[in-house]
Amino acid sequence: MIYTPSEIEERYSKAGISKAELPTLKTFLLAVFAGIYIALGAFGSQVAATEVEPAALGKFMGALIFPVGLLMVIMAGAELFTGNSLIIIPVLEKKVGIKGMLRNWGIVYAGNLTGSIFVAAMLTYSHAYSIFGGKLAEAVVATAQTKVSISFTDALLKG
Repeated sequence: MIYTPSEIEERYSKAGISKAELPTLKTFLLAVFAGIYIALGAFGSQVAATEVEPAALGKFMGALIFPVGLLMVIMAGAELFTGNSLIIIPVLEKKVGIKGMLRNWGIVYAGNLTGSIFVAAMLTYSHAYSIFGGKLAEAVVATAQTKVSISFTDALLKG
């Protein structure tokens, strides 16, 4: 089914209202799971890309794996901050208050962060990064160094 722009806006508005009304604990737990799913997708992406030659093929394989995390978020009905940013639509329509939106954003952001840190700790303490003779760990560190060394403007535009 193809929706018109106004139908899409209406659907996002209804979704935003229901997200803003979710109980705090449920919102947080669904956000933790979203953080877990995205972190697992990112880990799978790095694993798929490591040791593949040429490097461009490895990046392509990683790009095919990463969306699995997003699929898990959608299929499980988890709460991911990027999607919840659209709560601004019912706020602009005065169907949700700014306080409700900011409450949701704070809970979801904290939950996503908690879930991703949990996966990072599990992978670290299980020595999962040591596969491929430590090359996976090197790839993960190189990726992190690249991401933290870009300028604010580049990060904003790439985001």
